[in-house]
Amino acid sequence: MYKIMVNYPNLQAQPQPQLQLQFQLLLPAQPQRLLWAEQLMRQLHKEWMREHKQLR
Repeated sequence: MYKIMVNYPNLQAQPQPQLQLQFQLLLPAQPQRLLWAEQLMRQLHKEWMREHKQLR
């Protein structure tokens, strides 16, 4: 189980929003799996930021 915490210190919200994601890599950590996880994080980051802007 990997736990990834992403902080957004540039946002004005107080307390600062913190995005916590947990997911499990079914196979042993391999380069393509880690690359997939990184791409997933970037996509989630884009979607989260888009939703945050809409809420303001």
